[in-house]
Amino acid sequence: MAVERFNPYHAKAGTATGGQFTSGSSGGGGGKPAAVKPAAAKAAPSAHQAHLAHVQYLATHPGAPGARAQRKAALLQQAKADRVKITALRKELKVLQAREAKAAKTAKAAHAHATQTAAKARAAAKAGKTAGHVTLGQHRAAQHRHRVTRHRHLSLKKQISGVESQISDLEAQAHDLEAQAAKL
Repeated sequence: MAVERFNPYHAKAGTATGGQFTSGSSGGGGGKPAAVKPAAAKAAPSAHQAHLAHVQYLATHPGAPGARAQRKAALLQQAKADRVKITALRKELKVLQAREAKAAKTAKAAHAHATQTAAKARAAAKAGKTAGHVTLGQHRAAQHRHRVTRHRHLSLKKQISGVESQISDLEAQAHDLEAQAAKL
């Protein structure tokens, strides 16, 4: 049995009946369309099908009875979910602010230590002491600690800024949702 690549009952695309199925024998030349069988008596839809049709109707017709209440409930539920997210973000914000305060204190202390060791290194180099290289190494280590703590502090400040922005956005969104629900 040979496999055919194209349907022989399909009219050619360039013809007036292009893209339509034809009757059995004419393989692409403007014959009559195949006869449509009369539809059998339609059975009543099942309860599930009727429910799905009703739900689809309510979704596409917002003025239908019950749709306003459902929409209002959905808006208020989304606003409540946003408020829950805001609460979680505020807890996270407190933790980040505590870490940032500690990092700021550490960065300030590292800066003071780096400044102090720099002064000692300059004094030792000016005096021409042979042990000045040890003080210079200590100064470099202090500078490194200062850079690391400063970077950590700035990173925490960025995180705090991002969380505050999220909280602000969610508060605005929740407020808008509640206003929309109030209008319904």
